[in-house]
Amino acid sequence: MKKIIFVLALYTGAAISTHAQYSNKIQDPFDVSPENFKRQYFFELGNGNRAEIKLTEISNLDYLKNVDSLLEVVVKDLMPLRDSFADPLASRRIQYMMDAPGLVKIRIQNFPGPASSDYIKSDGVIASLKITQDSLFITGRVRGKPASAFFPLKPAYDYYRICFYLNDINDLAGYMDGRLNEKVARLHDNLDKRWIYKKGKVQTSRDSTITAMANRGRIGGGDLYIVRFSVDAQNYKYRFVPSATISGAIVSSRNLTRREFAIGTEFHFLFSNDIAGKTHSYPNLFITVSYGSTKIDPKAMRSAYASVNLLRYISLAYLVDRKGEFYDKHSFKIGIGRFSLFGGSTRVEPGFYFSN
Repeated sequence: MKKIIFVLALYTGAAISTHAQYSNKIQDPFDVSPENFKRQYFFELGNGNRAEIKLTEISNLDYLKNVDSLLEVVVKDLMPLRDSFADPLASRRIQYMMDAPGLVKIRIQNFPGPASSDYIKSDGVIASLKITQDSLFITGRVRGKPASAFFPLKPAYDYYRICFYLNDINDLAGYMDGRLNEKVARLHDNLDKRWIYKKGKVQTSRDSTITAMANRGRIGGGDLYIVRFSVDAQNYKYRFVPSATISGAIVSSRNLTRREFAIGTEFHFLFSNDIAGKTHSYPNLFITVSYGSTKIDPKAMRSAYASVNLLRYISLAYLVDRKGEFYDKHSFKIGIGRFSLFGGSTRVEPGFYFSN
């Protein structure tokens, strides 16, 4: 019993200490936590160029209905800095952040061209070849929903980000011709329509150049309220104990992390023969609460049924209806960790019993 408590304390203590670590590092003014983005969409622009949109809430798409006007402002602000784009073979990473009304932060990073000399020949003309694309990240912050239901006056913010990956950053002005506005409008009109799975991504049924990693662009999914039934088997004091579990769970998937809170009942069936040799069954009832979390890897979802995953999981069960003399009075069962097999259809969980 003491060993079990020590293991549990060590497990929770390690988790607490991880979050309690202190850092004196100054926060990057361009840093936005990935947890702020819940939707993600990709746009093919042709010639190897592409764009990407990330949103906190789908309603933030309204701020990008007129991308042309947004790009016009960005290009105008970058014009005084055009000397930073002098080297045609260098690649550039530009961050443009609208943090508050009237406040814009700009960061330009230049990466030298390759050590080798690369060329391309077209129509008899030889020209230097640039092999790394330029990137532009435009981030906006707007007031969103209250951060807490208990303190609704606490400010909360939503973010939207549009990213461009271009062969040459100077090509950006050429996209202010209405085509991006048209793509955003097409995305908006097809959000709730059918999405088609193709080549590892999903795409709108109306435009194959608009794609996402998951249906309707969700990053990691949403919330689910489910009722689960499972048939289990376990070993208790060298006895084979079949059992059945019925539970209700709240499953929250956010930012590629899946969290599950569950409460349910476990019926453990034990069997014994009396003096006359007649077999009697003894159903024992446990009430169980559990919590688990795991990372979601969209790229591995297709091979999930061939994978074995170790989940962060803890459960606690208490014996509320004791039949027979198999279990001690006031028995508890604790489970720490869980192996998930065949896409979650089969699970193996180490468990420990103790009483008083």
